[in-house]
Amino acid sequence: IYTSGSTGKPKGVVVPHRALSHVVQFLADLYRLTPQSRISCHASFAFDTSMEDLYPVLTVGGTVCIVPEEAAKDLNLLHRFLTEHRITGGTFTTQLGQLLLQEYPDLSLDYVEITGEKMTVNPPFKGRLLNVYGPTEFAVDATWYELEPGRQYANIPIGRPLHNQTAYIIDRDRRLLPRGMAGELCLAGIQMATGYWKREELTNKLFTDIIVDGKSVKVYRTGDLCRWNEEGQLEYLGRIDQQVKLRGFRIELGEIESQALKFEGIRQAVAAVHDGQLLCLYYVDNEELRINNEELREFLAKSLPDYMVPAAYIRLDELPLTPNGKVDRRGLNELNKPLPSADIHQVSPCNKMEKTLLEIAHGVLGREDFGVTDNLKLLGMNSIQAMRIAIQARQKGYTIRVAELIKYQTIRHLHSDGISMSRWLNMRDKEKPIVVFTLGTSSEQDSSHLLQELRERFRVLLFEDLTEIYTALTDKNVDQLIDDCLSILRKELGGEGVHAFIGHSFGGELAYRLAGRWSELSGRKAQVVVLDNAPWTDSRENFWKLFKDRLDEKQHVLPKTASDKLDMAILIDDIVTRMRVASDVCPCYNLPVHLFVSTNHSVTDDVLDNVRDILTAEDRMMVNEVLGTDDMAEALDVEGMWHKNHKGALKVSHISDTHMGMLKKEYIGIYMDSLTR
Repeated sequence: IYTSGSTGKPKGVVVPHRALSHVVQFLADLYRLTPQSRISCHASFAFDTSMEDLYPVLTVGGTVCIVPEEAAKDLNLLHRFLTEHRITGGTFTTQLGQLLLQEYPDLSLDYVEITGEKMTVNPPFKGRLLNVYGPTEFAVDATWYELEPGRQYANIPIGRPLHNQTAYIIDRDRRLLPRGMAGELCLAGIQMATGYWKREELTNKLFTDIIVDGKSVKVYRTGDLCRWNEEGQLEYLGRIDQQVKLRGFRIELGEIESQALKFEGIRQAVAAVHDGQLLCLYYVDNEELRINNEELREFLAKSLPDYMVPAAYIRLDELPLTPNGKVDRRGLNELNKPLPSADIHQVSPCNKMEKTLLEIAHGVLGREDFGVTDNLKLLGMNSIQAMRIAIQARQKGYTIRVAELIKYQTIRHLHSDGISMSRWLNMRDKEKPIVVFTLGTSSEQDSSHLLQELRERFRVLLFEDLTEIYTALTDKNVDQLIDDCLSILRKELGGEGVHAFIGHSFGGELAYRLAGRWSELSGRKAQVVVLDNAPWTDSRENFWKLFKDRLDEKQHVLPKTASDKLDMAILIDDIVTRMRVASDVCPCYNLPVHLFVSTNHSVTDDVLDNVRDILTAEDRMMVNEVLGTDDMAEALDVEGMWHKNHKGALKVSHISDTHMGMLKKEYIGIYMDSLTR
């Protein structure tokens, strides 16, 4: 059977009869079908869901009633059809099924199956309400869950696998994940299709082997992001290809949608990214309770991190649907007009600072049709442009934080003050020892798992990443930056000691330098934990710029989001290179150091970690070709540099992952063990 093609080119899925036979027998038992059962078939024959209504009831001698076309898309006519034909059960797509039960809560059916997309509400219903999940590649149905009447779910589960079938959750390296951790759902068992018709490469990619208990198991990789919850049920979180990167952060669109549906009055919600840089929320509300977009934004800000709070909110009378009843996300993109001209107010500046910042924003964004109260993010400002605005503002004598610009989004909400290079993450428990964490070029989001665990056990003094304080680094080298950090440390500690200094990548170099200077000043030696960095690295040509130049030579244009990320990487590399060139060689301190080295620390891994989620197959081929040249493929000998230069005690541990991958949650316990010894 061919898939609908709603996400790309239609694929012919080869489903063996034994797979369908297993599903049919299971559903006949699940639905509790008898010869007296009368099942409606609402789905098109071209939609694999129709098999759930057609075959199981016929195997027990029951009746199938085909829903006429005019009733299939009209709730009133559909309700009349179900009533007049004394229907006892049926399967409906998620959007239609939820609306049907909400509109007609007294519908007299033995069961209703909801399938096709993520369920968002538990509507009132006297019969059995079943949430069934499954791709065509697994003979339509893979898991099922029976909802409890009246129960409020934070995330309605998709349940457990059908009898004799198995589900696994794996990470990017095809390793099994424990309960609670999100990863890709893989399915195994007799229901698995044999592959795609005349698509050998795609078959080999998605029908593959994983290792379970030391044995190879053939699975189908669904591409769906799921996890096992505390009740041992599977929860659907969204499509992995709907995980997007925005301003360097990984965005879970499904999580935004789930939170939006908790806001009173919202019936349906879909999150999407417009033009690779603007996070939008489309929603359908109850007509009698219209939504205030600002109140909705404030509601989402309470439960979502800043980078996941949508910037634009678009109310729709209804969501566009594909012929198979699923949300038409492509159609949403066509509807997407985040900021109609009527919403641009062009308020004039009221002081010299606002006038200067507005002129800068006009130049950076390349348009002059907005004022000081208009939302810069809605006008298309991305993180690179925000940095350019901050840099030019600094040149005019106004110091603003990039994070502040992105957070407040309008010029009127900005205020000019000194940039804070550090902040305490927790100050309450004075009995806890102090850990100094230097972000360097790693963002707070990159290090979120480590920071969360550090907060639990220590008081943490955090030094901001360089992109946050970039405008304060004009003409400064690494030595001068360490001097500034040292002054802050003396002021903040007030005579207290430091248990440990820790940093990743360039932050590791800053941690080592700062710990060394601190030990000389205070006479106290603190432990240093360095994640994948050698402070004695020679300055070299900006790798990211060289990489992009090579792509330009081949006249290969990356997607805009990937290109923006590379621009950011070039800017960061320039910062570090300039600061190192103007500094003295890093001293060798007599300190106890625990060095963690990634075993996959090559430039190829760095590039793919940075942009892998937003590259096409063609992009990846070109990236691999460029990285394959001799002058691009050189890897740093981090461990060797430490053995050669460091004077004090040195312990080295290896992490089997990439440079950025070593910040994953699964490795945090190892670093914490090192800090607490």
